[in-house]
Amino acid sequence: MSLDQAKARKYIEERSIPIPFSGCWLWLRSVGSHGYGNACVGNGVEVAHRVSFKAFVGPIPPGMLIQHSCDNKWCVAPYHLSIGTDATNALDKERKGRAAKKLTHRDVIEIRNRIGNGQSMSSVARLYGVDGALVRNIKLRRVWKLTT
Repeated sequence: MSLDQAKARKYIEERSIPIPFSGCWLWLRSVGSHGYGNACVGNGVEVAHRVSFKAFVGPIPPGMLIQHSCDNKWCVAPYHLSIGTDATNALDKERKGRAAKKLTHRDVIEIRNRIGNGQSMSSVARLYGVDGALVRNIKLRRVWKLTT
């Protein structure tokens, strides 16, 4: 282990806290708009889980990303992290039921009709397996700006 790697490990350990029973180490510092921890590296900022992976596991090949087995964006536990690609990450999301639901033109019309007929936005969201905020944005025509 190099001196820089030892410093990076200490940096991660001092800025995270282990969570009993989950195995996660939660990042205690800044979190970016992307939902992941921000780590100060040199004169820049890098996502904390990538810094943790490099410190505890090793280098990240160019073009590769780091996936969380725990699906916790704040986790920096090295044994919850693995190298992946956009494709493996998409497969992991699909397998775990976290992939984005794709609505059809017909779904959007039905959603608007259901809300117009007195169904609550939360019940419609559950029915279609989407977030309530998406249903609200469909209703307000912020997204899916259909004319019907």
